[in-house]
Amino acid sequence: STNTAMAAEFPDEGVEFMNRPIGRGSAPEEQGWPVVFLGSAAASYINGANLVVDGGHSAARTLKMLETAG
Repeated sequence: STNTAMAAEFPDEGVEFMNRPIGRGSAPEEQGWPVVFLGSAAASYINGANLVVDGGHSAARTLKMLETAG
């Protein structure tokens, strides 16, 4: 999850689940800097790649390190 004013509209249990495994929500800047990088000359040879910026959540789910409710 990203710590914005809109975050308060989401259920606490969903936010808590998304914040695993890193243990906290991200700052808006932490979501923005990867976009800045991809738009820079430093990323000029990157093409057709997905850059996942989720604090390890997707990797933990893929490795079955997180259990979903239910």
